[in-house]
Formats: sequence, C-alpha cells, structure tokens
Amino acid sequence: MKGELQTLSKGSYSLEDYLHKAKSLALSLRSAGKPMDDDDLIVCILRGLGSEFDPIVPALNARDMFPSLEAVISKLRDFEIRLQNAKTTSSSVAFYTNRNRSYTKP
Repeated sequence: MKGELQTLSKGSYSLEDYLHKAKSLALSLRSAGKPMDDDDLIVCILRGLGSEFDPIVPALNARDMFPSLEAVISKLRDFEIRLQNAKTTSSSVAFYTNRNRSYTKP
C-alpha cells in the first residue's frame, strides 16, 4: 500500500478523485498499523500531480515546513479552480474572436 501511495499519479483522474484515492490509501496504512504522517502524504500527493500543477508545487515545496494537509488540499483546489476559469476564459475569447472574424467583410 505504501508503495502504491508513493507512486500514485493523478493522470486523468479529477483532483477530487486523486485526493480521495491518496487519503484512502493513507487510511488503509493507518488501519494496518503503519500510519503515514501528513508531511509524507503531502509529498506523495504533490509528487503525483500532473504538469498543470507545476506553478504551485514548487511554491509549496519551498517552505521549511508544509502547511497542514487540509491547507495544502485547499490550495490545490483553489489552483484547480483558477485553471478551469482560465481555460473557460480562453475558450470564450477564442470563440468570440473566431465569431467576429467570420462576419468581417473584406
């Protein structure tokens, strides 16, 4: 189980599914009498995130001490919302730009 947690990757999972899987594995380890401390769990979570999270992972890793597990998860959720908003905004701008081009007269 610990090996599975250490190699867990977000891949195509949603952030929520990925976090749920990581927490479930950590809970299973605790139930088996081999608890993992929160800092180790945070390291595993951050390591498995995709490249879309590259802007936030170094900021979290740069600290001498990690914030609490829940604070890290909250920051990851906030970052994912920003990513989704940026994608939506980009799509809307592209649609608007392309729509206006089709109506332009030469």
